Amino acid sequence: MIGHIIIVKKLPICFQAHSPKDSHSASRLSANKVNGFQPATFAGNLPEVEPHVGWIKYSQACQIEIAATNDFVLGLESMVGFHERLVKGAANYHDGSPDERVYGEYLSRSRKISDEFGNFILGFLVSWGSLARIFPKEGLAGLKIKLDQWFVEHERIVAQLSNTRLWQVDLRSIGLDICELFDSLKRVQQPIVRNRKRAFGSTAAGKTLHLLMPDLCVIWDEKVVRKSVGLDGDAWSYLRYLRAQKAILEKAIRDASDQNHLDANAAVKWLERTHRTQRDNITPLSFDEPATKILDEAMYDSDFVSREVRPLLEIDVSEDLL
Repeated sequence: MIGHIIIVKKLPICFQAHSPKDSHSASRLSANKVNGFQPATFAGNLPEVEPHVGWIKYSQACQIEIAATNDFVLGLESMVGFHERLVKGAANYHDGSPDERVYGEYLSRSRKISDEFGNFILGFLVSWGSLARIFPKEGLAGLKIKLDQWFVEHERIVAQLSNTRLWQVDLRSIGLDICELFDSLKRVQQPIVRNRKRAFGSTAAGKTLHLLMPDLCVIWDEKVVRKSVGLDGDAWSYLRYLRAQKAILEKAIRDASDQNHLDANAAVKWLERTHRTQRDNITPLSFDEPATKILDEAMYDSDFVSREVRPLLEIDVSEDLL
């Protein structure tokens, strides 16, 4: 009698073959791919035993290639439960500080920005974005005027993209618009204070675009994101970063969809609500954070970054962005 035994975390597909008649079950199992992996590549043939040999002795007689099994499990975990790993990594970002409540307040108001764009954005960046040192108080009034002007000049593009979803859009079709918004915002000049020239900057530009288009643009900062994955602060790097995060989000959506039989939009809601449940165990809040915010929070998990984000950027560097 020939049988197979497979030990897989979360997927208990071990079985006992009692007679030659059951061998077709083993063949059928070994022929099926599980999320792109082929169990037959590591499940070896087990020794023939007499029918009267008990299951315990039979198991003891089996020679399982532990190393190969572990490799399979690690590979399988990179596919099955990926959305859970994303959500877990993001939940670890929260530390009980009140900052996320401030984020939620500004997020709820971001759809109704009036003529006070400059005040709104600077309030967000200073009170939540930890950028007070970037924007000296003496220059805030002048910077507000310049930001208001920027918004007037780019309001049409912002309106066109405001309801765009990262997981649905072809970034090549809107790449030039994103780069124009990012680069022009980054280069907004602050008033000279204490003989020092300052621009709005890359980190502030990313946070502003996220607030304007929360389903499309991902926050990035210098220390946690750009330095950790080797990106500079220009518009093309931001577009590359968006493309990598889009791939991660699509992978999480596929995983959540397959496990819960959901369409893409419902899977995103599932991710957001699952994240909220885990986050509220640490920091109880009254709102769902958008999927793009979850992607940003997962960047604080160094293991997730090294396994998922950095490899995508290494591949992406050789590809055309548009």
